[in-house]
Amino acid sequence: MQLPEILQSAIEERISFQSLNAISEASSELTSRYRRGPSHESYVRSEKDRLAYILSRLPATYSVICKVFSELNDRLPGFAPRSFLDLGAGPGTGLWSAKESFSSITESSAWEYDEGFIELGKKLATKDPTLARAIWSKKNFEIDRDFPEVDLALLSYSIGEIEEKFWDPFLQNLWNKVKSTLVIIEPGTPAGYKRILKIRDILLQDGAKILAPCPHSGSCPLKDPDWCHFTARVERSSLHRKVKNAALNYEDEKFSYLIFSKEQNISLFESRILRFPQIHKGHVCISLCTKSEGIIQKTITKKDKEKYKYVKKCSWGDVF
Repeated sequence: MQLPEILQSAIEERISFQSLNAISEASSELTSRYRRGPSHESYVRSEKDRLAYILSRLPATYSVICKVFSELNDRLPGFAPRSFLDLGAGPGTGLWSAKESFSSITESSAWEYDEGFIELGKKLATKDPTLARAIWSKKNFEIDRDFPEVDLALLSYSIGEIEEKFWDPFLQNLWNKVKSTLVIIEPGTPAGYKRILKIRDILLQDGAKILAPCPHSGSCPLKDPDWCHFTARVERSSLHRKVKNAALNYEDEKFSYLIFSKEQNISLFESRILRFPQIHKGHVCISLCTKSEGIIQKTITKKDKEKYKYVKKCSWGDVF
């Protein structure tokens, strides 16, 4: 997936006249911090970090959010949210993803604690008249609970930055203000998945209904050292490749996610593919998370013409 041309242009404009070597060094350090996981210090600590983020991390985050929003559209046919809240908005990646995925949105809000990101997000948004009207607020998730009522809320790559003792009241208050749907995304790492499981438990106990990725609301059947995650392919710009010292013009971003909704018109499914299908001569092997049988391995042969034709087109994360 590529960034919208207008956003790519805005990023390149912010990067112009900056030292790419310095941004590349900041990008490497930023990546190291993300891999080490949440700490009491912010991942982003300087203006160079912010520029490194919009050049090297924003494209991956944008692609992931758009992929999850695509799943939301599949599960809720005709979903047309009018109001949207991006929590932990960073430079506004979720705002851009929501605009790309839902043309119905007319009111957008962004909560972010880092003032530098707020300023940067506003500057990037000036290129788009709709996003330029978004309402930005400096908020601290550990103490702020004055959520607006919105149709769609997004919490992506954010909850790990606050202490776990604050999660219950934060999530419960947020869910009470969500009129329709809440999307939560975390890095596709074992640590990110553990956070997803904790969030899942909290919201299920609060009566929330899972749309995806799970085909059920029971305990997750995956066992250590396995964990539930998916991938989104990101197309790298030439600047992106230079900053990351990368040869390939793409990268695969791993992520874990949850979609909760209060809607009734849900497209149900029986199972989801957990790995890339293994295509062999005359048959395809898939790993499935199912509604009633837990994790199963299934082999589809040519004898089952319709399923065989369908599964050969499937990928990791698709429903089956």
